[in-house]
Amino acid sequence: MEIETHPYEPQLHLESIQKIIDSAYRSAGDPGIDIEGCDSDLQEEPNPFRAAGGEMVIAKVGGKVVGCHAVHPLSKEPNGVTFRRLYVDVDYHGKGVGPSLMKWALDFALKSGYDRVEFWSDVRFERAHQFFTKWGFLKSGKRRTCEDYLAPYSEFEFYRDLDGGWGQP
Repeated sequence: MEIETHPYEPQLHLESIQKIIDSAYRSAGDPGIDIEGCDSDLQEEPNPFRAAGGEMVIAKVGGKVVGCHAVHPLSKEPNGVTFRRLYVDVDYHGKGVGPSLMKWALDFALKSGYDRVEFWSDVRFERAHQFFTKWGFLKSGKRRTCEDYLAPYSEFEFYRDLDGGWGQP
């Protein structure tokens, strides 16, 4: 199966990405995507990740959008980035889309001169946490409660230093 990555363009990819993210939220028991609230960055023009020096991409298989991932520079740590928006269509779990997107994000971070990745992940996304651990990310021990969504939720912080490369799981 050939997996292609392309820069995210809201006018072309928003509808497909909304469906994928909505499905992920609903699988965790949430009401769905909040495009007017915490998910509003998905519809911003120009792409807010690119405008900040990062990037967001979509993954396609056979012309169908099946996932996304984003890298955004951290303001608090000049050599660090955060990963956001790693979502894969449930029908494509276990088929290489997640690893392809993670490889893209790690390559982007290294080529851009970053040496640390930090991000937060909903505590209910246990499958994703196993995936992150496989890629060498560690839980920092920090947990936060967020109220920027339709309902409060909690997240764990993950991190990884990229000193000298990222290796493969």
